[in-house]
Parts: sequence; C-alpha cells; structure tokens
Amino acid sequence: MQRVREIREEIKILKHYNEIESQEQLTAILRDTEMLIENLSSTYREEGAIPSLREIEDMVSVEKEEGSPEEQKMESDRKDIEESFRIAYTRRRLFRTTQGYFGVAVQSVIPGDRVWMLSGAKVPFVLSAVNEYQEQWRLVSEAYVHGIMGCDASTQEASLRCVSLI
Repeated sequence: MQRVREIREEIKILKHYNEIESQEQLTAILRDTEMLIENLSSTYREEGAIPSLREIEDMVSVEKEEGSPEEQKMESDRKDIEESFRIAYTRRRLFRTTQGYFGVAVQSVIPGDRVWMLSGAKVPFVLSAVNEYQEQWRLVSEAYVHGIMGCDASTQEASLRCVSLI
C-alpha cells in the first residue's frame, strides 16, 4: 500500500509537468526521469524487470536503413510478442479484488467470486460460492493475481479451512 501512495505522489508531481514553460524545466524533467529509471532498474536488477537507461537506449536504437537485420529482428520479435499475448489472453479477463489486487482469469469470473490460495497450489484460484455457509464452492479458474503470486502478499489472518469443491 505504501508503494501505491508513492506512485500517486509521483503522478501528482507529473501532472504539473503539463504547465512546462522553459527549457530548464524540460532538462530537469529529463534528469528526474533518468534518475527514476536508474533507481528502478537498480532496485529490480536481479529480476531483470526494469532495464537500465543504457539498455533502453540500445533497445530503441535501430539503424535508419530500411530492411536492416536489426529492424527485421525487431519486427519479428514484435510479432512474436503480439501473438504470444493474443494466445495467452484469449478468453481471459482482467479483474480487481476488494483489497485492490489486479488479476487475470477466465472470462466467466464475475463480481462476488473469491480469490483463494489453496493448500499446496502454486497459483491462486478463483472460486464461486455455491453455498457459502456450508463451505461449498465451485472452481472457476486458476488466476494470476499481481501481488500474491508466489505467496508474496502480506496475509491477513491466513488460516486453513476445509471446504467442498463441487
């Protein structure tokens, strides 16, 4: 939650950049952006999630000659990523939990479904209550939920419960 607050503050700071009046301000914005990229890159270096500024520059530098091997490779990679994304997310939907986590699951997920971490499972699951008072649930889908994958979420009163899946 603290990171969300920090990002909101950064967004507030960025909003005033719409009122830029001078080259000095543009230079300051560029410097701040470069520092932010480098800080994020160094923070997440082990995961390789955020490239460094130099890596970003290398990614976007393509020879100007049309049809160069670098340009062809970049276009091929773009098509591969686009196709992989299309296949992975066909018939899937984005959702948000009541605690604010974002996730992706099948299209049949509806409001009121719940995200569960089942004992021994490596990913969360979406369950729909058949009879919540008798602990009867229907399995809807496996899910990707950002912030709780690999049990990296801070658990609120985590406990084991015996439920029936129907």
